[in-house]
Amino acid sequence: MTKTGYTFRRIEAGLHEIPGTGYRLERESEPIRRRAPRCWTLRRGDDLVEIGIRTVKEASDVVRFVEGVLAYLREIGAAENTEKFGRMYPWALETRLGTLIVSIHGGWVAMRFVDVDRAAKDLTRNQGLNTYSGKWNYHPSREDDVEDRLRGLKYMLSRVTEGIT
Repeated sequence: MTKTGYTFRRIEAGLHEIPGTGYRLERESEPIRRRAPRCWTLRRGDDLVEIGIRTVKEASDVVRFVEGVLAYLREIGAAENTEKFGRMYPWALETRLGTLIVSIHGGWVAMRFVDVDRAAKDLTRNQGLNTYSGKWNYHPSREDDVEDRLRGLKYMLSRVTEGIT
């Protein structure tokens, strides 16, 4: 990782990788939407990370965000989710409002409380909780710096993890 982000290395026309990470950037053969420019698809191994990436710098920022979120989740005790929705939400974090299951996407983080009623006693719709499904997603602006996006997620999660040891 460089100071500004992960560095992609060109392998061949339409294919780049970050050596040693499993991330690769593939040129899309067709535009996502009609009359849209061809973009890039970011993958890690066989897993899709993000589609519609316009520049290599944007891809580098997506990797920095995803890796930053993963590092933070591990730091605060998140573990592999082997329970409810495990395939869709591969991480689980114990919070003061019950188990929060988490899935990291290229530019945002999908989160969902398993016990919706318990979470709804503390969080409201005004605080971003869907009181029916338990979804509590984090959608930062792509215009923000990666560090600002990570800071925003840390603040959001601190509201439910404070006091947990």
